[in-house]
Amino acid sequence: MSLPSDSQIGQYRIVEQIGVGGMATVYKAAQPKLDRYVAIKIMHQAFLQDPAFRSRFEREARIVARLEHANIVPIYDYDDLNGQPYLVMKLISGHTLKEMLQEGALSLEEIQRLIPRIADALTYAHTQGILHRDIKPSNIIIDEGGTPYLTDFGLARITQLGESTMSADMMLGTPHYISPEQAQGTADIDARTDVYSLGVILYELVTGRVPFTGETTYAIVHKHIYAAPPPPSQLNPEIPAAVETVLLKALEKNPINRYDTPNTMMTAFQQAIAQSGLKQLDESRVVTAKAVVTPPEYTPGGNKYTSIPAPIERPNPLPGEQRLNDFFRQMSERVQEIASEIQRSETWGKISQAVRENIHIDPDGNSIKIGKSDKSGMTINANGVIDFKEDEEKRRAKAQKMIAQDWGTDEQSIRRRVDKRIKERAGFLSNLVSFLVTIPISLLLEPVVKNFIITGLPDWAPEDAPALIAAVQQTPMAILLLFPWMGGLIAHGLQVFYTSGRRLQARRRAQQKALVASYGDDWQETIDYKDYKRIRNRVEDRYKGRLNFMQRAVSAFFIGLMGLTAWPAIRDLSIHFLETDTEVINFISTSAIPVAFIVIMLFSLLLHGIVLGINIIAGDDARENAVEQEIARERQRAGLGEKAKRDQTKLKVEDLNVRMNDDGEFTDSFISELENAPDQRTR
Repeated sequence: MSLPSDSQIGQYRIVEQIGVGGMATVYKAAQPKLDRYVAIKIMHQAFLQDPAFRSRFEREARIVARLEHANIVPIYDYDDLNGQPYLVMKLISGHTLKEMLQEGALSLEEIQRLIPRIADALTYAHTQGILHRDIKPSNIIIDEGGTPYLTDFGLARITQLGESTMSADMMLGTPHYISPEQAQGTADIDARTDVYSLGVILYELVTGRVPFTGETTYAIVHKHIYAAPPPPSQLNPEIPAAVETVLLKALEKNPINRYDTPNTMMTAFQQAIAQSGLKQLDESRVVTAKAVVTPPEYTPGGNKYTSIPAPIERPNPLPGEQRLNDFFRQMSERVQEIASEIQRSETWGKISQAVRENIHIDPDGNSIKIGKSDKSGMTINANGVIDFKEDEEKRRAKAQKMIAQDWGTDEQSIRRRVDKRIKERAGFLSNLVSFLVTIPISLLLEPVVKNFIITGLPDWAPEDAPALIAAVQQTPMAILLLFPWMGGLIAHGLQVFYTSGRRLQARRRAQQKALVASYGDDWQETIDYKDYKRIRNRVEDRYKGRLNFMQRAVSAFFIGLMGLTAWPAIRDLSIHFLETDTEVINFISTSAIPVAFIVIMLFSLLLHGIVLGINIIAGDDARENAVEQEIARERQRAGLGEKAKRDQTKLKVEDLNVRMNDDGEFTDSFISELENAPDQRTR
């Protein structure tokens, strides 16, 4: 039933009927109080057969009325006329996208101007938790100024939630733009269903026709679910591969393979156009696309049927993974652009010169030298062996810097070492205070947390809820939380203990002893920084090995406590879920599993201790100690030998009867005695 002109609906006066659709009839009406015209959309009487329709209509109308976007037709008011609900919206004077397409194809410039705004409106609505569910050209209005608007938000949801047959009629009335999940009646849909429908519109605008056609509505819906869309380049050969990729991704059957948002899709579309250099589309593409003859293996609508692989056989990438792939692709493209810019700039010449100055190839081709100086650099020989050569002065400077940090007696060096130890102790105290404060809090909150979990279990797992509730009730959650923290706290305390006080002094004395044994008392002046690091780290490893063993023992102890504490609940749950396997249940009911768990922990700890003991007795540390002791003994023997040799070669004048003549020269008889002396050392 249509309303005549000048009919009054509340404060609105009907001017004329401006449209009719599967859900409602639209009228132009005047609102004298605000001196404006509005559009009134009155829902069809068929919806009144659903008793819950009125409450559902009001709820959805309130939700959609919150949308405030420049490209969404705003809702001013809603009410009912003799029980028939209606919406009052802004009146947009213009044409729908459907009407514009009936007049001719849009230019590429018009597509890039209109559709991104619609995509932004959709994305905004999705952020507000609202889906459109009925994206199609007739729901996109372009006003006289060329601004596009999206209308009829939420109406598809209002009608489809009911039990009336009208919802099915409405759904099948616009099958060309429906998503596969909507066509299958899936209740759990998200924003990607609107991405699909907008992708169909974009496909139609670019190629000249919708992807799926057919003689009946059900044939089209069937193709949305099962058929692969024709490649856009098959319908319009001028479409570049990059643009085709975007369109096909928007029409993926599985929602997780599509773009996450309409804005993401349009950004990819714009980038594809810029990348391919596409400037315009053929105005006659509509005729060309409809005239394309497909091979016999294709469906009558021009679509090839394909099977959708199961997710297990061919897992689809998650949206996050897809975004990561897009990110790396964009980064790769950007790196290539930068490389091209560098090659065209003066910087490339400087880089080439630097390479020529720093990389030298042996004339015989046996090696490559990297570095300006002969004293330092890296050499790669023909066998691929790399030899690092560093300038002696640099090595000495590094050694002096490290020695100053570890052994310097100036105020700055001492302050740095003291500050480090103070920070370690402060960190441990902070951890300890946090632990002590958490103990009463966790004990007080444990009943609340348990009650919260128990309340939700029947909804989450109704059949297993009793067993799960019993497991939650008998599990001391606060204790399980505090055990690992306590173990970490003790391990932290051991770390601080071994890096302060007498333990620190003992380590420093051991380092000093090892350095003196290898390089003498003046080791600070002669040692190479690599050798210094090697000796220092070897001594440190000796103490770290013991510390790691004790920390592992603490961890094993508290892990064992956690396992024993949680075992009763784990055992009961295992028996519940394995109620048909008697042998397994009997085994679980015994104490074999916790005993085996403890034995494994102890064996692992014992093995660690044995390895540590072997390293102390016969490991690298023991070998280095033996080498240092042998070096010290050799130096001592060498020193004594040199001293004895010097003593033996001294000429003892007091043991000789020195005779000289008046001219101060040795007499002939004295010279003869020296020559005939049996001990040649007296010569």
